[in-house]
Amino acid sequence: MNHYLLKNDYTKAGVPPILNAVLAEHFNEKDPMPPMAGYSWTKTRDPNREYPKDLFLISKDKSYKFDYIKFWEGYVISKKFKEKIDNFDLSYKSVNLKVIGWKNNKITEKEYFFIDVPSSNSIDCINYDESSFELDKQMIELRGLKESKIIKEKNYYGNIKAYDSLVLSKEIKNNIFRVKDNTILDLVCSENFKQELLNDNIYGIDFISFDQMNTYHNYFR
Repeated sequence: MNHYLLKNDYTKAGVPPILNAVLAEHFNEKDPMPPMAGYSWTKTRDPNREYPKDLFLISKDKSYKFDYIKFWEGYVISKKFKEKIDNFDLSYKSVNLKVIGWKNNKITEKEYFFIDVPSSNSIDCINYDESSFELDKQMIELRGLKESKIIKEKNYYGNIKAYDSLVLSKEIKNNIFRVKDNTILDLVCSENFKQELLNDNIYGIDFISFDQMNTYHNYFR
């Protein structure tokens, strides 16, 4: 089964490269974009994080038209995209979003959700022997590790800077999922799921073949 990495098409209107936005429990006109801190759900990489039912997504971007985008420790997705993944096999936590501009202005016609796919639900499936990648030498040095030992012990997780090509270690039957890797931030989908998205004209998404991972990771280099 062929798999692809989702990536946004930033050339399209309403698809920013990075969301200039914050999640918040309330909207305060005097402090419209507060730091994302101090909430019980903002503790970094908390596998037991519990979200409120609803949150504000407050943005300085002009408009949103995308159906999917990576944001913070999860993803902002449209109702249309959510309906798609709910027909498949992705396990996640979901929050209803009220999306507004930082001046309390309307910036989208779409209904959005924030979803968190916990790391415990990611799939450990990368075949490092057949994949092509670049080690993060700076991070390895900061950790006090030896590159030669990492290669000998094949201790690659957390020590890779970018991939040129990616090979999965086993047959994955999931149609939409997270790969266990700290440089692959977006979701991975099957050929079947890709066709579903194309047939439904999901907006602002590209699909990266695993043999062209350099197009995804170029901004790390």
